[in-house]
Amino acid sequence: KLLEQGYNIYASEGTYQYLKERSIFVDSVSSITGYPHLMDGLVKTLHPIIYAGILCDRNNKEHLEEITKYKVPLFDIIAVNLYPYEELSLRADLSFNDRLTYIDIGGISLIRAAVKNYQYVTILTSPTYYSQVISELETFGETSPETRMKLAVDAINYVAYYDALISHFMNFTTGMWESNYQTIPLKYAGKLRYGENPHQRAFLYRYPVEKVGVVNAICLSSRKPSLNNIGDLDAGLRIISEFRDPTCVIIKHRNPCGVASSQFLLTAFKKAYECDSKSAFGGVVVFNRNVDSDVARELSKKFFHCLMAPHFEEEALGMLSSKKSLTIFELPGLDIYRPYGLRWIKVSGGFLLQEDTSMLLHPENLRIVSKRAPTKEELSTMIYSWNVVKHTYSNAIVITKGSSTVGIAWGESSRVDAVQHAVEKAGRRAKDACLASDGFFPFRDSIDVMAEAGITAIIQPGGSKRDAEVIEAANEYGMCMIFTGIRGFNH
Repeated sequence: KLLEQGYNIYASEGTYQYLKERSIFVDSVSSITGYPHLMDGLVKTLHPIIYAGILCDRNNKEHLEEITKYKVPLFDIIAVNLYPYEELSLRADLSFNDRLTYIDIGGISLIRAAVKNYQYVTILTSPTYYSQVISELETFGETSPETRMKLAVDAINYVAYYDALISHFMNFTTGMWESNYQTIPLKYAGKLRYGENPHQRAFLYRYPVEKVGVVNAICLSSRKPSLNNIGDLDAGLRIISEFRDPTCVIIKHRNPCGVASSQFLLTAFKKAYECDSKSAFGGVVVFNRNVDSDVARELSKKFFHCLMAPHFEEEALGMLSSKKSLTIFELPGLDIYRPYGLRWIKVSGGFLLQEDTSMLLHPENLRIVSKRAPTKEELSTMIYSWNVVKHTYSNAIVITKGSSTVGIAWGESSRVDAVQHAVEKAGRRAKDACLASDGFFPFRDSIDVMAEAGITAIIQPGGSKRDAEVIEAANEYGMCMIFTGIRGFNH
């Protein structure tokens, strides 16, 4: 199309040969630079003739005189396809130095030059825009100023994204996160139905460093998710990543209403729902196993906004698709998801960056501080409860029986209030249950509340000035208490 429009086309060696083999005859970059491609193609377009032809201000008399004097061709369109660093950098079979070889130098420089002179030069960084540019050339003989501006903005954002990928890879490989500058590579993934509230616009961006995540989930419904839906699904994904058995997590406002594991997924769902059926209304449900028709039949009796699982069997999907207010997601790899190692948090004037450790507990690292040691069953239940509480907004308390939560409290300013709230949620189910606290107990009053409810085992970080008083209270009631030595705050 460009040749038909009367354009002269110059191509780097690889593109030149590709076009030639298909009987499309263009000129090589070497024909104007006077140099062959050097160092196995590392140096192709880095030449004054090339950049003078791109950067020339065509309203500047001195620029035009130099163009004539040095016989520099003026470039109207620059088309660049960078090395696919996003794909290549994530390949496990490539070494650190192999990945460095895929850092594009000449292409990035061409894009920057074209963006700088967008008033005269059209920059194309993706085939997505080719048809629009060809249409404008055929209709008007040139691209419009508005199109050139739009393409320039998109191109420079692409360059920033590309460089951020490289920066991220090098930081991750070397562990040098505490550096003077940080970038986050983000790629547009779509517009959401709305933000936290219907009057707020919201958009979704992909973080390509994580291969599996809620942003990679495939939406099987026509109804788009809201920002709240995505946040809730992500919270569910983080919790469910702690468990290997068939598990169900129900989330409302980014906190669990119920978590349960079982040999059978249907049983896990029923137990998770029973934890707090009132709060589960209008929540989201995440599974780490494929959803079959039996589970779907039970789900269809309840009101939820979103469901997510590795896969929905055909019959199950047919049952659930009739619910127009329900958005269904499949996330291949959900059952093997592990949280990425970093967490960015927006604050006024900047960002916080912290390690996002999964804080896995091992029985041999726990410290029994009470006179009574936990039974094997209690220890297993305590660890299960801890794996939920650390993903729950602080101050958080989770009461668990076996592999099912029965009472959850979160977001309380007072520790004892959180305990009382969780106990109220659990009701009679608190008897002979285990309790996890994301922070230490500053006073013994929480232990008194637990004892009255019939709780028998407690897992908590420890570290209070009144630990001795708290431990003494547990001993008075014949409870067992374990210190994790690590806190589980989440905000």
